[in-house]
Amino acid sequence: MYSGYFPIDTKGQDMFYALFESRADGVRDTEEDPLLIWLRGSPGCSASAQIFSETGPYKIDMETRFGKPELNLNKHSWNNFTNVMYLDAPVGTGYSFRRGSDKGKRDYNIDQVVQDFVNFMKMFYDKHEAFRGRELYLVAQDFTAGNYLPAFAAAIQDVRDSKADLKDEAFEEMFLAESEKEWDAWFGLSGIFMISPEVDGSIQRHDTRNYAEKVELISSVEVPLMSFTSDWCREAIESGKYWYELLACGINESFATGNPIYPTFDIRNFKKQCMNWFTCKKNDQLQSISMNQLQVLDALEANTQSEHWHTWSWSDCDIWAGYKIRSKFNDTSQNYPQLKFTSGAVNLIADILERKQMKVFILNGDLDFKINWMGTDLLAKSFTWYGQKDFTESEPHDFKWTDMRNGREHMGGEMLIKDKFTFLKAFNTGLDVHDEKPEMLYDVLKRWISNSEGQVIDL
Repeated sequence: MYSGYFPIDTKGQDMFYALFESRADGVRDTEEDPLLIWLRGSPGCSASAQIFSETGPYKIDMETRFGKPELNLNKHSWNNFTNVMYLDAPVGTGYSFRRGSDKGKRDYNIDQVVQDFVNFMKMFYDKHEAFRGRELYLVAQDFTAGNYLPAFAAAIQDVRDSKADLKDEAFEEMFLAESEKEWDAWFGLSGIFMISPEVDGSIQRHDTRNYAEKVELISSVEVPLMSFTSDWCREAIESGKYWYELLACGINESFATGNPIYPTFDIRNFKKQCMNWFTCKKNDQLQSISMNQLQVLDALEANTQSEHWHTWSWSDCDIWAGYKIRSKFNDTSQNYPQLKFTSGAVNLIADILERKQMKVFILNGDLDFKINWMGTDLLAKSFTWYGQKDFTESEPHDFKWTDMRNGREHMGGEMLIKDKFTFLKAFNTGLDVHDEKPEMLYDVLKRWISNSEGQVIDL
């Protein structure tokens, strides 16, 4: 395991990562295994939370005799088939807390987040020679998947093409002066995997009415009323004002949720009960206590102290940090008077597909209300690329997955496929597929990574 921090600017800010090398199985050459970076999703939520989860290398279980928490090896971790890095990004999530000398003045717009990621990856490749040139896969959900992953992919291509606008000269002079800087050879991005990605809400959330009607969350009387407020929600999203979006879309969706402040069901899986205000997500107290324990901090080489800032406490999801990250996404600043990556994730994804250089996978659970599969289906068919017509007109294929625990096959959903692009409507799961259907996601990722075209079924 490798973990700790790499600097991302010249003002003392850094970013936390934990990398778990792939486990040998006696068959494959682990020295050739790709690198998968898990970035989580909802703004303010920590990727490092998954280290001790259904997909991570370890699990925190309750000891049955005395009821004490104990750490156990997870036999079904993703690092059974690939190297896995948990990256707390952007700054303000997990162990990557603000501690630079600029204190609270840090930018949270998309270009700053992209530059931070690029600087981190340059430091990573400079220090970890063994991973240079290996296949790299970025995996995330929700806002991060839909907005950051396409921008990160575009930025990596710009770095490989030696474009000057992503070269932080002061940073490279301070930290990479002795580096060989062979970025074109070192950055081996091969695919992006997006789970319930919030790419374009004006397309995806505008279809919430049709979805709510289909799954019988609204009555026939409410359908025409929600049609009217859906247009208001779209207008708010297109305005770029996050507070306006929260207001208009919250009122629109309240026909189904009953209350936008404390919904009657979990908006990320409508079969579950809402557990908290706004997001419905309630942090696991055992997990929070564990991640702030001195032994865990020492083992992960994590830090919660800062000479420039206040003492930090790790949390799974920080709703207020998330609001700041989300609301300032399109903000210009003194450092960024013009933003490069606000052309739209739709255009960035379409460009990736048109280039044919990497795999793109979109998975949407059929129980996710906020980013519902019907809206994401419309989104996937809206990308303008050479395969758009064939992809849009194709019939869905059944997707069956194999349980790694017992070898049994299960029906998992329906998918559309064209060359390196796949859209999967996953059955009986919401946003948190990694927790709700970990065995299915394990099988999908393993197949996707191992297939050069990213196709997880035989056509």
